[in-house]
Amino acid sequence: MDCLFLTARDGYEAIAAFESEPKIDLILMDCQMPRMGGLEASREIRRREPPGRRVPIIALTAHAMRGDRDRCLRSGMDDYVTKPIDPDSFREMVLNWLTQVRFSETRKAAAKRQSQVDNQASPLVAARGKVRGRILAAEDNDVLREFAVEVLEEAAFDVDSFEDGAMALTAAQKNPYDLVLLDGHMPGKAGFAVAQSIREGNGKNADVPVILISGSSGPHCESDRSAAGIDDFLIKPYSPDQLLTIVERWLNRKHADTPEIAENRVRVS
Repeated sequence: MDCLFLTARDGYEAIAAFESEPKIDLILMDCQMPRMGGLEASREIRRREPPGRRVPIIALTAHAMRGDRDRCLRSGMDDYVTKPIDPDSFREMVLNWLTQVRFSETRKAAAKRQSQVDNQASPLVAARGKVRGRILAAEDNDVLREFAVEVLEEAAFDVDSFEDGAMALTAAQKNPYDLVLLDGHMPGKAGFAVAQSIREGNGKNADVPVILISGSSGPHCESDRSAAGIDDFLIKPYSPDQLLTIVERWLNRKHADTPEIAENRVRVS
């Protein structure tokens, strides 16, 4: 994960680091620390945050007890994970929160620009309005799903969104789409499995571009990608502009030369 890390040994150091670094995107807060614990430190960080800023805080605890999650959330934390930590699940959680941060920053910047220019279309619509299509989007994280749908709809795309892979597959079997966007980790049926089922079904969407939202796209993914018929990866954390860029690129390829996409599905990235 390509991130810059700041470390703190207790709550006091965490607060000091937060105040000294205005560009912190995410805080991982151990609940049990000497001098000042994570709950108290989180409350103090929330008290000191300037208006309009809220840095996500993920609670880490080794001694989970009933009610711990609620206490963490009441203290101002946003998510909760218990030790021992599953690396894949933890990575997905962190990437989801970082993606939310990027979406929020872009939304604030767009709103600021829009307030300065009355009676004009939003920057995204102005830049992307010529490209239209029907998109299936599957993402189990509610906030990320809502963000993605908002960005795509503002750019004049029609979007059918689903919270799990099984629902997305059912929709793909019934309705024609111009592009399919799948999160890699979903309940019911993961993105790779949904993509493979779409390809093997030889139905309405057997040859449409399929983009997988993933935490990585290294060589270890290539065999799964080849088997599932996935065309490209969108790597978390991603910005709204990165989402629109990859969607438009594949829709333009689809409209320009559909057979070429099918023939080069495994090679194109």
